[in-house]
Amino acid sequence: MKEKFYFSLLAIACFVCSISVNAEDFKENGIYYTTISETEATCAVVKGETDYEGVVDIPGMVNHGGKQFTVTQIGEKAFSNCSKLTKVSIPNSVLSIGNNAFLQCKALATVELQNGEFAIELGSNDGKKGLFTSTALETLHLGRNILYATDKAHGYSPFLDVRSLKKVTFAPSVTRIGRSQFCGCSSLDNIELPQSLTTIEDLAFQECSALSAIEVPALVTKVGDLAFQECSGMKTLVIGNGVKVIGGYAFANCSQLTTVTIGAGVDSIADEAFSGTTTNIATITSLNTIAAKTAIIDMRYVFTDDTYDKATLYVPKGAVQSYQTTYGWKHFKNIQEIQSTAVNNVHENGAKVMVVDEKIMISGTDEETVVTVYGIDGKLIYRGISDRVIQVPQKGVYVVKIGAKTCKVAL
Repeated sequence: MKEKFYFSLLAIACFVCSISVNAEDFKENGIYYTTISETEATCAVVKGETDYEGVVDIPGMVNHGGKQFTVTQIGEKAFSNCSKLTKVSIPNSVLSIGNNAFLQCKALATVELQNGEFAIELGSNDGKKGLFTSTALETLHLGRNILYATDKAHGYSPFLDVRSLKKVTFAPSVTRIGRSQFCGCSSLDNIELPQSLTTIEDLAFQECSALSAIEVPALVTKVGDLAFQECSGMKTLVIGNGVKVIGGYAFANCSQLTTVTIGAGVDSIADEAFSGTTTNIATITSLNTIAAKTAIIDMRYVFTDDTYDKATLYVPKGAVQSYQTTYGWKHFKNIQEIQSTAVNNVHENGAKVMVVDEKIMISGTDEETVVTVYGIDGKLIYRGISDRVIQVPQKGVYVVKIGAKTCKVAL
């Protein structure tokens, strides 16, 4: 019943999103509104006599003429050409934002879509580009799923090629990163995918060249085609155990990758998923006891020849034969069993620890996270921010500290 109600609301939002609602009826606290329905007491934010400036915090409810209205829309061109607008906070009552709503808002640096249960439908800029492509957007909070048209190669992703975007945060209710949603956001360097995420669609983060580390959450079942292609700054990658399928070219040309962990649930990897990763990959850990099937076309493989020649592939105990007899895996010259694992996992901004081949391997950290390793006697073994495969002097118990979190590992 809840799902039917959601789609009914979405249908209403899609219908009204195409209606121009720019004739103002009233003004409250500096924001202009027009009435959508007197009976249902709903209204929309519209463009008014004067431009919006500075910070605009749109309320979910507004009182007018002794009656309380729910704000359910932002109308077409509502904030267009507001050159001094710097921040907008949008309540969870808003179900749609019309076309050209933020056109040429060149100072708009912060957008907050407040946490909510229902998805919000976003228009485009003149049916050609995404809603925020002509802004200076730097910081974004997505408090719910977003929907937009996908009737062309990149659809009308609202953040397509927003090269100023640096930071995105997500509410726990976000379950989907849509097609090309952050494609071309080349400054995006601070992102932690929500554990609620179930879907990463094709091209979702393509050409996000500033991303340095990604952990794909455990509830995601497929990483879409070209999802992280050309993320040339990515160094560490952890793919959660829930992922079943890695799409074609999903991590192609991530040329700085050094450490890759592939979850135990992955059973299919498409062609060229890790092509163009050059010689930087030192270790690949596949946690599935049965080698995932791979798509081989015209002798093209999942990884590059350099990776097959120089990287070490670590697999669970007893799984070596499965990998040595499976296309896409058997080409590795160095396949070894995982000898032991960490006593505990560390979760500091997505960081994880395991012991591989008598080395401590750290994944999921960014370049600024300090890692410290101590012997059980308290002696400092390692401290740094760059190395993520740490050689220890001998077998034993070690204390690993990542940021503010600590765990013990046994070799």
